[in-house]
Amino acid sequence: STIQPFYSVSHDRGATWSTAALIDSDADMGLSIMDAAVDPAGNFYLTWHDFRSPSSAEIYAASSLDRGNTWKPEVKVSDPTGMSDVIPRIVAPRDREVVISWLSDRSAGAHDDVFAARSIDGGATFATDTRINSNAEGSLVVVSNKMCSDGNGNIYAAYGLYTSGAGFMGDIYVATSNDFGASWSAHKKIDGARIQGSGLVITALDCVFDGQNGHAVVGFSGSTDGSTSDDAFTSVSSDAGATWQSAQRVNTGLAPLAGHDPLGLSVGIDPRGHVLTAWNDTRSGSIEIYFNYSNNFGDTWASTDIRMNGGTPGAHDAILTNENFIVLSTFAEGTNGTHNTDRLAFHNTFFDDRAGAQGMYDGIVEFTGDMQVLNRLAGANRIETSVAINQDLFPTAGTAPAVVISTSENFPDGLAAGPLAAMLNGSLLLNPKDSLDPAVALEITRVLDHKPSPASNIYVVGGPAAISDAVIAQLQGISSHARVAHIFGQNRYETAIAVAEQMDQIRGSGPTGAMLTTGENFPDALSASGPASDSGINPGQMPILLVTLNGLEPEVSNYLDSVKTSLKNIYTVGGPSALSEAVSSAAAARVPGVVLDRLAGLNRYETATAVARFFYTGAMLPQGIGLASGEKFPDALGGGRASGAKHRPLVLTTKDDLTATSSSYIGDNAGTLDSGDVYGGTAVIDESIVGTINLMI
Repeated sequence: STIQPFYSVSHDRGATWSTAALIDSDADMGLSIMDAAVDPAGNFYLTWHDFRSPSSAEIYAASSLDRGNTWKPEVKVSDPTGMSDVIPRIVAPRDREVVISWLSDRSAGAHDDVFAARSIDGGATFATDTRINSNAEGSLVVVSNKMCSDGNGNIYAAYGLYTSGAGFMGDIYVATSNDFGASWSAHKKIDGARIQGSGLVITALDCVFDGQNGHAVVGFSGSTDGSTSDDAFTSVSSDAGATWQSAQRVNTGLAPLAGHDPLGLSVGIDPRGHVLTAWNDTRSGSIEIYFNYSNNFGDTWASTDIRMNGGTPGAHDAILTNENFIVLSTFAEGTNGTHNTDRLAFHNTFFDDRAGAQGMYDGIVEFTGDMQVLNRLAGANRIETSVAINQDLFPTAGTAPAVVISTSENFPDGLAAGPLAAMLNGSLLLNPKDSLDPAVALEITRVLDHKPSPASNIYVVGGPAAISDAVIAQLQGISSHARVAHIFGQNRYETAIAVAEQMDQIRGSGPTGAMLTTGENFPDALSASGPASDSGINPGQMPILLVTLNGLEPEVSNYLDSVKTSLKNIYTVGGPSALSEAVSSAAAARVPGVVLDRLAGLNRYETATAVARFFYTGAMLPQGIGLASGEKFPDALGGGRASGAKHRPLVLTTKDDLTATSSSYIGDNAGTLDSGDVYGGTAVIDESIVGTINLMI
């Protein structure tokens, strides 16, 4: 069968696309790579290699000067009689100027070379082609070429070179034109693309240069051992290609050389430091599209890559067709060197043969505003995670006037302790029962201001069954200025009341608001911990009072009696299956005239978003989020304290699924959200969740 070039155009940032239309009915592309470009005036250009001549493969191009409404007749760019010119790449660096490069075996049947040709009349005619690789003609194998422009007159042609011996181990080179493709400098090797000091087998290659800030990215796939199991790599330059960072492996969802085969790859960069690499990947048994991203010009990358194509993994193939990300611009779509300061998007097209929905798809990765990458705060275990959260909250040593310690082995004491730590403007750290963890001891020494004071500066929440006397003794000896207060009751309900009474003592009065939630499970109380700790919601913080399903514990009833003159609002967090109506009625009866609000959903995730929607509105409209596990409590205990300090709602997620409720809440607030923290490692919240949220905000 004959394969021919078609095109489809979007004028609304990829929201809708025109019906695919044939460009050249005479073309015979075979399994050609087709490439596209848009110049600053909005003119479109396509190129492909063509087998219509029986004796050779030739390079053809077509152009549209009216944004895709009509196309000029195709133009033959090269005519290597009896030879093959293949794999064309195209850039359009300025209005109606086009440069195409390709691989050719015209040197008497020896190895390939890289040639380029230029048009200055909108693709109507092309000048005689020029060989641009600097090695002796036909002396080395050339593979996986790519060309890119920075919009400032500089064009870069990247390609792999290797000899036929030693397992075809090679290197990546770049030839440069500084005059819109009129002439080319000698090529130079990208040292940053060397992996482990050796060459590599290169199977796919892409590049992008950003003329606004001088950053450049080369992405490639290959193996270091000559095998067919490839990895995807990216090397970044911050000085327009003069020097390059060491290559980083970006297909991080699998171990190196784990059997996948990324035979197709693309990279993109925007002026705010977002870098993306996408590739074909066979880890599931079929070909799919995966991508990874960096939010700091490629210095660091997300720890786990993300699947781009939809459908059931492993059930169908999705193959990159346009290996070229386009940065959308309000000035001209896809213009190199011209950028939109409001909304940046990366597009990648692929063919998907999923059952019942075969066709071309547009994979869109979009960044809006100045969104920072979600900051993952995690350690090797729950204790070290609490330290990591605290170090983020108190990056400067000696700045916490107090530290609150709670058990790492259960949730109630730690949840009650969060608002106390907020009131003290102090740290909240988790510790095991029997001894002071070395990481906690180091963090206390680092963060505590150690100023002489008769007041307590270390508060331990929980009785001896939660934090032993041995730990108390170790804390007392941690500093000559340590003053330890031990706050606990005979059970979790009494301990929560003891914490509330300590807060009243520090405040000098009873609370104006209180959170009422179940002491039998953690998610609802976790949802309450953020706003209870948030001084923007209540300047005096709110205690978290724990109750059972069907009634108030005597200690809770007595406490409500004692603060009824100050208490104006009680918030019951959780539905009737966690807190019955009898609990609400009993609380209202204890505090005449109190305003009682139930914040609940059908499950823990809906309850968390109900709490967020209730408290974080108006002047408290969220600028960021805290993301915590709704399945495991330890990593999120410090998260409530931290999210309250940053005036952020705490959103709950499963390990692998954001849930429709949480996703809806984040989507509804995407216009104001610009940052966030993830509490816990990938064992509790998968990196794919982080990637999903980054794409939403």
